[in-house]
Amino acid sequence: CSFIKRFFMSYFYCFHLI
Repeated sequence: CSFIKRFFMSYFYCFHLI
């Protein structure tokens, strides 16, 4: 999820996916 890390919502979403 590094490619969407710059996004705020995406960043949070990725963290939840982990």
